[in-house]
Amino acid sequence: EESPADVAKELLDRLREAVLRAPLPGAEVFRVLSARSGGRLRPEDLGLVLRRLEASAPAAAIHLAFGILDRDGKGIIEEADWMRGLRLPRIARVRPATSAWPRAAAAAASGPAVAERPHDST
Repeated sequence: EESPADVAKELLDRLREAVLRAPLPGAEVFRVLSARSGGRLRPEDLGLVLRRLEASAPAAAIHLAFGILDRDGKGIIEEADWMRGLRLPRIARVRPATSAWPRAAAAAASGPAVAERPHDST
């Protein structure tokens, strides 16, 4: 039988994989999960998430998993703990107004530039 520490590591590996498959970046997943707790995850919050991954996860493994993520020992998991503990990539948000992509896409959709249009030969 696996030790609670081994089960905790497996649960966190499964959680990491689930977060990486999510349509949102890891930080956004954290914000959704922690919204009801003021932007932090409490032990019971993480317990609910981990029990969705493994309904029969022992309480000792969930407690250990919380301790792994609560790196500073405050008794709560903050976004930085979540990102670091699950080894999630930081993805910067790009504001549409500062991105060149929407302007380039709009220009491409409007057709060729005036200078590139063929002249009427009539």
